[in-house]
Amino acid sequence: MPRPARLFAILIGASAASLLGACNIVGPLFVLAHGPEKAPAEFTLDRGKKTVVFVDDRTNLVSRRSTRLKISAAAEQALAEHGAVKEIIRSQAIVGAASQDSHAEPKSIAELGSTVGADIVIYATVDFFGLSPDGATFQPTAQFRVKVVDTLTGERLWPESREGFSLLVQMNVRTEQYPQSAGEVLEREAMLADWSGKRLAELFYDHAPPSESRVGSSSIRR
Repeated sequence: MPRPARLFAILIGASAASLLGACNIVGPLFVLAHGPEKAPAEFTLDRGKKTVVFVDDRTNLVSRRSTRLKISAAAEQALAEHGAVKEIIRSQAIVGAASQDSHAEPKSIAELGSTVGADIVIYATVDFFGLSPDGATFQPTAQFRVKVVDTLTGERLWPESREGFSLLVQMNVRTEQYPQSAGEVLEREAMLADWSGKRLAELFYDHAPPSESRVGSSSIRR
């Protein structure tokens, strides 16, 4: 028997033996063939509507504007790569509109989104962003309140809770040593921003469950 045919026969025989004599092996074989079951989206966006991501940090919990924009950029890229929406308006546009907003008569989120030509605003306020959740442990952590707003009607499409969906993001790191220099701090904050943006985007499409490198990241509704 030619070598390829013999190898194929061995594989078929092994599979049959597994099915007949070791049913508990079928699960792992299925996972290897089809991949792990995906976690479902919290909310499905209308792919045909222009969407903008607006990360709002009015209390300046994120030290740099560029770091905050990195959160939005990472979310935009992930949404585009996974086909959650067809057209994404860059977040710089709505950030610019918000910076020109009048403090006396501030525009609503829907109005800001409409100003930049968006149909939908993914709106995330920053509740926490730092390299330590308790001031001692080195564990980059961020927390956001997330809403989806229709700019035409001003309606909050998701979630039902007025406070928004609480998204907690924590990064496990290989070292417990806190960054020693300003450059290292900025580097870790940039990593956290990128990670946060990807987790934000995952709320809106089915995605792989946390792997070993993502242990500790979670989404929590309150």
